[in-house]
Amino acid sequence: FGILGPFIGKVGPVIGYIRKDTWCIRSMPSHYRDARTPAQLINRNKMTRLMKFLCSMKPVIQSSFDVPNSDNPCRTEFNMAFAANFNRALRPAASGTEILYSKIQLADGLLPTLSGANAYQIGNDIHISWSAISNATSASNAKLSSSPSDHLCLCAHNPATNQSIWNFHSATRRNGNTIFTIPEGWTNTAIHLWAWFSSPISTSPSIYLGEFTHPATRIPASEECHEVPGCVSKNPHRTIHSTFCNLQSTLYSLPVSKCYQVRTSSHPTGSQQPPSPPPKPTNSAPKPPPPRQIFGAVA
Repeated sequence: FGILGPFIGKVGPVIGYIRKDTWCIRSMPSHYRDARTPAQLINRNKMTRLMKFLCSMKPVIQSSFDVPNSDNPCRTEFNMAFAANFNRALRPAASGTEILYSKIQLADGLLPTLSGANAYQIGNDIHISWSAISNATSASNAKLSSSPSDHLCLCAHNPATNQSIWNFHSATRRNGNTIFTIPEGWTNTAIHLWAWFSSPISTSPSIYLGEFTHPATRIPASEECHEVPGCVSKNPHRTIHSTFCNLQSTLYSLPVSKCYQVRTSSHPTGSQQPPSPPPKPTNSAPKPPPPRQIFGAVA
């Protein structure tokens, strides 16, 4: 890099820097012309939108992508995440660029991903399940197979505030289920959730678990759920299913009447809500009036 070895900074038209423990140099452009064509502006907007999203979960990206041994030693995990999502998870919209969260990939590696994954919401808890037994190997490398000790990693993103939270040790593959609790501050907004497995040697491709909202609506115990045989409540809404009520009852060992309703598109915010519980019955006999005091004596 020079007579005295590597350097950092600018020397004439040459710039020296270090990237991923590798010394690099590059030349300055001789001239720069900003044409600002419509295609350039669209591309810049896409880059800005994706960079803002990925920077909210930078620690996740730095540990969830396997960097292959290639001719480019300066390639980083962030570069791989950017390249994996730029062309497939962005599309133009009236407000600029829209992110297709269902196509976002937050992890990629040689481990088998979640098999038979399912996620549903009860209150502010998201219950996640998957197949605990998996002997499948990755198609790209048959030597890497699943292990019962693989860690389940979860990452949730709040688009309204551009905040992300994650958990690298939520459960293991052998557990088969776990619960993710939505933060109390994330209310009245959409929340997107991804999951993948990791091990000391590699990671698995991430999967999109879905979009959730917080809080869910609780159905009063005094209302009847006509969809569940034997349910003693009185719920006029038909959006709640018998399997969901029975599952809720099994998970928490509660009566079937004490169930939760996840808000769906058929009952958006501001629509008719379940009626309030009826007033408690009063005794037919009137209560005697309180005693009167006359000159300190009880009459």
